[in-house]
Amino acid sequence: MRPAPAVPLAAALANLSNELAFIDLRDGDTLAVAQANVRVKGVGGAALSLLLNGAAVSETRIGSRLELPERKLAAVEYVGLALVPGPNRLELVQADPFGNERGRVSITVTAPGRPGKLVVTVPEGKHPADGQSRHAVLVEVLDDQGARVSARTPVTLNASAGQWAAADLDEVEPGLQLFVEGGRASISLVAPEAATRATIEAVSGLLEARAELVFVPYLRPLTGAGLLEAKLSLRGRQGGGWFKRPFDPFENELRAWATADTDGSAQLGSRAAMFFKGRVLGDWLLTMGYDSEKQGNERLLRDIQPDEFYPVYGDNSTKGYEAHSTGRLFARLDKGQSYLLYGDFTTRGTTPARSLGAYYRTLTGFQGHWQAGAVDLDVFASHDNARQVIQEFPARGTSGPFLLGLAPLRENSEQVEILVRDRDQPSRILATRPQVRFVDYELGPLTGRLIFRAPIPTLDADFNPLSIRVSYEVEQGGQQFWTYGMEGSLRLHRNLELGGTWVQDENPIDPTRLRSANLSWTIDPRTSLVAELAETRRAGLGVGQGARVEFKHRGPRFEAEAYAGSTDANFDNPTAMLNRGRRELGLKTAYLLDACTRLAFHALRTEDVTNSQKLDGLELSAERALNDRLLLNLGLRHA
Repeated sequence: MRPAPAVPLAAALANLSNELAFIDLRDGDTLAVAQANVRVKGVGGAALSLLLNGAAVSETRIGSRLELPERKLAAVEYVGLALVPGPNRLELVQADPFGNERGRVSITVTAPGRPGKLVVTVPEGKHPADGQSRHAVLVEVLDDQGARVSARTPVTLNASAGQWAAADLDEVEPGLQLFVEGGRASISLVAPEAATRATIEAVSGLLEARAELVFVPYLRPLTGAGLLEAKLSLRGRQGGGWFKRPFDPFENELRAWATADTDGSAQLGSRAAMFFKGRVLGDWLLTMGYDSEKQGNERLLRDIQPDEFYPVYGDNSTKGYEAHSTGRLFARLDKGQSYLLYGDFTTRGTTPARSLGAYYRTLTGFQGHWQAGAVDLDVFASHDNARQVIQEFPARGTSGPFLLGLAPLRENSEQVEILVRDRDQPSRILATRPQVRFVDYELGPLTGRLIFRAPIPTLDADFNPLSIRVSYEVEQGGQQFWTYGMEGSLRLHRNLELGGTWVQDENPIDPTRLRSANLSWTIDPRTSLVAELAETRRAGLGVGQGARVEFKHRGPRFEAEAYAGSTDANFDNPTAMLNRGRRELGLKTAYLLDACTRLAFHALRTEDVTNSQKLDGLELSAERALNDRLLLNLGLRHA
């Protein structure tokens, strides 16, 4: 990308001949902006004229002239020439005093247009998930011709794993907010501590781009620490002895491995605890923790609590937990992108292809992930007595409090999401925005009191209603039962993928089953098709089915989205992106007439299948952007 001339015209001619030519520009150059100053030279005494895309440039655009008779050299500078996006042809013509053409040279330069495409570039290969290394993520803003757009462009970056090592311009909005200047920006991503495939997403208005960064286990040398403890008392229970009472402020009693003789005169207790992590069996990574005295009522996915520990200002040490388990044992084996663990885990939840068959739980048990070539498979099993509760609250423009109905809940089991529902079809969820504990909200596990750090607006920028969905686990009591299932996908082709879900919950009070299959086809980088079938079986409702298909196209001028979804009255998956007992159809198209004007068409049908009530609607509108903040919309609507 060639910058604007930085030296005066006289200085630029110091070592140049009087040959007819452009001074600063070269054939094939790409300019930073769609406006240029053009400096040319030729034989002294000759008339120099400039043509831009076949049209003569007016002499009013001449900013300066320079004649050097002793060198028979003349130069002219044209200022503020407006270029069209894409290739521009510049022709320089030299004529004698009688008007006869004595020379002609031409070049083609490229001027950037409006942003038309985002490109995200990440380092190739596999990178260690060490929690410390930084990896450069390059974001480029290009026009439709592939030239970088130098205008200051706002971009939102999201990463499914790792942390951004950059300042966030708006901490309230999800993701990393930044401005890209000069058409490119490089941002560092700190590697996560667990092996995963991180999805990097860049969004700017209607433009989106994605890339994947692969993190593999960090095979550090095996290290560990542990302890063995035993206590023997020969003084009897009444004498205090080794077995401290629960309220003793100095020592904890040993309960798990304890025994005593018949009269209580001799008592023995012991404890074992350990933690190991490192390379085993060649290229496997082992993470294991065990504590025989660990209580079973600790929080799920144990992590740092900001209010715990006394803050030591200036101390650069860090605290963390790598063995997440509410039970006594945590064990995990990693190899490449695959792993097997026993401990706390979360299921995969909603993905672009898995909507009706989405299943999100926070459980304790076994989980396995296998990724090899085109296969991506998750299996899980949990033997517990917890059940899931899902509640949804309408956003009222406040930060809360919102009270959960079945507190106390299992600490850290919650998933809090902001739902964006279609204003014309409220049973259809357009997007979900996951919230982060202690960053976006705080929740008391005993009281069930949810408070956000910032107010949640009632509507988004497009007047779609917002709501708050909270999924959490509660103790059901009674005997334990199994919950197990699998989620997977198979890539048949670079652009074609099949996937599915199968889950069985053997809760004796409310046994459920969920099955789904989906297809995802990326026709080209701007066009995609998704289809999905799902079935649920729940006690009291029986079998319910749902289906959906979505088509999306986002071109430089034309955009289209067609969707159809249907669920019967017995379909019951509270995590699905479509309510039960609904049939929703829609078509949205838009055509960009110019940089500021757009035509749009919207047709829809929404139906309640339980009572056969239907609503049809048509809308045709024209939008004109008057400035950066004011949009004029004129249209007709029929319903």
